[in-house]
Amino acid sequence: MARRRERRSDIPANGKVRLARERAGMTLLEVMIAGGVLTIGFVLLFGSIISISATGSLSEDRATAVAHMSSVLEEVRGLAFNDLLDYQPPALPGLGAAAEVEAALVADDGAGGLETLGVLPASLGDLAAAPPNPATVRVTVRWRDRAGRTLTTSAVTMVGR
Repeated sequence: MARRRERRSDIPANGKVRLARERAGMTLLEVMIAGGVLTIGFVLLFGSIISISATGSLSEDRATAVAHMSSVLEEVRGLAFNDLLDYQPPALPGLGAAAEVEAALVADDGAGGLETLGVLPASLGDLAAAPPNPATVRVTVRWRDRAGRTLTTSAVTMVGR
C-alpha cells in the first residue's frame, strides 16, 4: 500500500494531525461581535432613511411655498399702481391651515434694510408714509412644517406708477 504523504502545514507542533472539522465554525465571541457590527450598521441605515424622508418633505413644502410666492409676485407686477393698495393675496393651498401669505409695501430704512409701510390691502391712511414711486412690495409666505417649526420665505418686487 502506498503511504499517504502529509503536508507540513497539516502537522501541528505536537505532531498530531488536526481534522478540518475541528477548525471549522465560529466562537461565541465572534458571533457576538458580528451581531453588534450588523446592529450598528442597521441603526445607521434606518437613521439615514428617516433623515432623507424628512428632508424630502421639507423640500416639497418649500417648493410649494416658493411656487405660490412667485405667482403672487407675478400678480403684483401686473397690477396698476392705483390697484396696489386694494390687492389681497390669495390663500395658500397645500401647506396646512397655519400657512399665510402677506404682501406689504416696504421702503428703504436707511440702514440697508426694509421698513414696512403697510400690509396689503391697505388704505393711504393706514400707511406709515406715502408709497414711493416705484413702490417696493415684499411678499412673505409663512407655514409650519410637520415637526411644528415655523418656516418663512420672502421676496421683493417693484411696482411703478
